[in-house]
Amino acid sequence: MRCSRTLPSLVVRCAAPSALALVGLSGCHGGEPIRADDASVGDAAPQETPASSDLSADDARRLAALIDDGAAHHAGGRWIDAAKSFSSALDIDPANERAIDGLNDSLARMDQRGRLAETAQLLELRSAAAKAEFDAGYQRALQALDDDEFELAKGAILQARATLLENREIIPPAEFEPRDARAAELLQAIDRAWELSVRHGR
Repeated sequence: MRCSRTLPSLVVRCAAPSALALVGLSGCHGGEPIRADDASVGDAAPQETPASSDLSADDARRLAALIDDGAAHHAGGRWIDAAKSFSSALDIDPANERAIDGLNDSLARMDQRGRLAETAQLLELRSAAAKAEFDAGYQRALQALDDDEFELAKGAILQARATLLENREIIPPAEFEPRDARAAELLQAIDRAWELSVRHGR
């Protein structure tokens, strides 16, 4: 059963350019990189970066290069440089899971080292990571709904909305509120389609 609905596709650029302007910050301490205790993102063998089919060849190459740079910085313990590279990758492909995971992990490791001062620029990096995670979950939910995978769709959008709500304090209202409204609308659409499917024995 295919559900007819008028939900707009979500097309966003998740990482604001100012999120990358980390003036005067470096991923090194005293000129030496902080070594990772477990740099799993960077230590892994190079992988082919999955690129959206909508990307041009040039954008796909830039995306792969940025993610490789982020992984290299991550392996060297240069968390800020890694976060900047992964965030730039999300400017190209907001739903790229390697970039989302790399950015989140880099920010978490900065926290562990006590190096994540709550400056405006770094809070924007946190915001960019949360928005990218929500947007990827929203797209997964839309795809699952198109495939009549109602339970999977509902789980994906509930998880995405939980991420959004957890980061409400650092996401600007103009970017938080439309996402929250889209999540609520999609939840209603999933419930309606699921109910119709049960009613018709599908």
